Amino acid sequence: MKKTTSQIGLEAEERTAAFLQEHGYEILARQYRCRGGELDLVAMKKGRRPEEHHLAFVEVKYRRTRDWGEPWEAVDYHKRCCISRAAGQFLQENPWKGSLSFDVAEVCGENMERIRYHRNAFCPPGW
Repeated sequence: MKKTTSQIGLEAEERTAAFLQEHGYEILARQYRCRGGELDLVAMKKGRRPEEHHLAFVEVKYRRTRDWGEPWEAVDYHKRCCISRAAGQFLQENPWKGSLSFDVAEVCGENMERIRYHRNAFCPPGW
Protein backbone atom coordinates (compact mmCIF):
# COMPACT_ATOMS: atom_id res chain seq x y z
CA MET A 1 0.00 0.00 0.00
CA LYS A 2 1.39 3.39 -1.03
CA LYS A 3 1.96 6.00 1.68
CA THR A 4 0.20 9.34 1.52
CA THR A 5 2.10 12.61 1.43
CA SER A 6 1.03 13.24 5.04
CA GLN A 7 2.34 9.84 6.16
CA ILE A 8 5.65 10.45 4.41
CA GLY A 9 5.93 13.88 6.06
CA LEU A 10 5.22 12.44 9.50
CA GLU A 11 7.84 9.75 8.98
CA ALA A 12 10.42 12.35 7.93
CA GLU A 13 9.60 14.38 11.05
CA GLU A 14 9.96 11.27 13.22
CA ARG A 15 13.37 10.53 11.70
CA THR A 16 14.43 14.12 12.30
CA ALA A 17 13.17 14.06 15.91
CA ALA A 18 15.18 10.89 16.56
CA PHE A 19 18.25 12.51 14.95
CA LEU A 20 17.91 15.58 17.17
CA GLN A 21 17.46 13.46 20.30
CA GLU A 22 20.62 11.54 19.41
CA HIS A 23 22.39 14.92 19.33
CA GLY A 24 21.20 16.01 22.76
CA TYR A 25 17.98 17.85 21.93
CA GLU A 26 14.66 17.48 23.70
CA ILE A 27 11.59 17.73 21.47
CA LEU A 28 9.23 20.34 22.94
CA ALA A 29 6.60 20.37 20.19
CA ARG A 30 5.68 18.53 17.02
CA GLN A 31 3.48 20.08 14.35
CA TYR A 32 2.83 23.19 16.40
CA ARG A 33 0.02 25.05 14.65
CA CYS A 34 -1.42 28.49 15.08
CA ARG A 35 -3.38 30.91 12.97
CA GLY A 36 -0.31 32.22 11.16
CA GLY A 37 1.58 29.05 10.37
CA GLU A 38 3.09 25.79 11.52
CA LEU A 39 6.34 24.55 13.02
CA ASP A 40 7.33 20.99 12.20
CA LEU A 41 9.49 20.59 15.31
CA VAL A 42 10.54 22.75 18.23
CA ALA A 43 13.60 21.36 19.98
CA MET A 44 15.70 22.48 22.94
CA LYS A 45 19.30 21.73 23.78
CA LYS A 46 20.15 22.48 27.38
CA GLY A 47 23.21 24.40 28.43
CA ARG A 48 24.68 24.55 31.92
CA ARG A 49 22.48 27.51 32.83
CA PRO A 50 19.02 28.44 31.51
CA GLU A 51 20.37 31.40 29.54
CA GLU A 52 22.69 28.96 27.73
CA HIS A 53 19.81 26.77 26.52
CA HIS A 54 19.19 26.76 22.78
CA LEU A 55 15.79 26.62 21.06
CA ALA A 56 15.52 25.40 17.47
CA PHE A 57 12.53 25.88 15.20
CA VAL A 58 12.99 23.06 12.71
CA GLU A 59 11.46 22.83 9.25
CA VAL A 60 11.67 19.29 7.86
CA LYS A 61 11.90 18.76 4.10
CA TYR A 62 11.90 15.33 2.49
CA ARG A 63 12.97 14.49 -1.05
CA ARG A 64 13.38 11.00 -2.44
CA THR A 65 15.79 12.38 -5.06
CA ARG A 66 17.36 15.74 -5.81
CA ASP A 67 15.90 15.82 -9.32
CA TRP A 68 13.84 18.87 -8.38
CA GLY A 69 16.56 20.64 -6.40
CA GLU A 70 17.78 20.64 -2.84
CA PRO A 71 15.14 20.16 -0.14
CA TRP A 72 16.05 23.38 1.69
CA GLU A 73 15.26 25.35 -1.47
CA ALA A 74 11.56 24.69 -0.82
CA VAL A 75 11.77 26.96 2.24
CA ASP A 76 10.99 30.07 0.24
CA TYR A 77 10.09 33.57 1.41
CA HIS A 78 6.43 32.69 1.95
CA LYS A 79 7.31 29.60 4.00
CA ARG A 80 9.81 31.59 6.08
CA CYS A 81 7.07 34.15 6.83
CA CYS A 82 4.72 31.38 8.02
CA ILE A 83 7.45 29.86 10.19
CA SER A 84 8.25 33.31 11.60
CA ARG A 85 4.62 33.95 12.60
CA ALA A 86 4.30 30.52 14.22
CA ALA A 87 7.60 30.98 16.07
CA GLY A 88 6.45 34.37 17.37
CA GLN A 89 3.23 32.80 18.66
CA PHE A 90 5.15 29.92 20.25
CA LEU A 91 7.43 32.40 22.04
CA GLN A 92 4.44 34.39 23.32
CA GLU A 93 3.07 31.20 24.86
CA ASN A 94 6.48 29.95 26.03
CA PRO A 95 8.78 32.81 27.10
CA TRP A 96 12.41 32.12 26.22
CA LYS A 97 15.69 33.59 27.49
CA GLY A 98 18.29 31.50 25.64
CA SER A 99 19.47 31.53 22.05
CA LEU A 100 17.33 30.39 19.16
CA SER A 101 17.71 29.39 15.54
CA PHE A 102 15.64 28.63 12.48
CA ASP A 103 16.91 25.32 11.11
CA VAL A 104 16.15 23.09 8.15
CA ALA A 105 16.48 19.31 8.24
CA GLU A 106 16.78 17.67 4.83
CA VAL A 107 15.64 14.06 4.86
CA CYS A 108 16.76 12.35 1.66
CA GLY A 109 16.70 8.99 -0.03
CA GLU A 110 14.22 6.28 -0.92
CA ASN A 111 14.27 5.00 2.68
CA MET A 112 14.95 8.36 4.34
CA GLU A 113 18.45 7.16 5.12
CA ARG A 114 20.19 10.54 5.00
CA ILE A 115 19.63 13.63 7.12
CA ARG A 116 21.47 16.89 6.51
CA TYR A 117 20.88 19.40 9.25
CA HIS A 118 21.30 23.12 8.61
CA ARG A 119 21.44 25.15 11.81
CA ASN A 120 20.66 28.85 11.35
CA ALA A 121 19.46 28.06 7.83
CA PHE A 122 17.69 31.38 7.56
CA CYS A 123 16.73 34.53 9.40
CA PRO A 124 12.98 34.96 9.00
CA PRO A 125 11.55 38.25 7.78
CA GLY A 126 11.06 40.78 10.54
CA TRP A 127 13.43 39.21 13.09
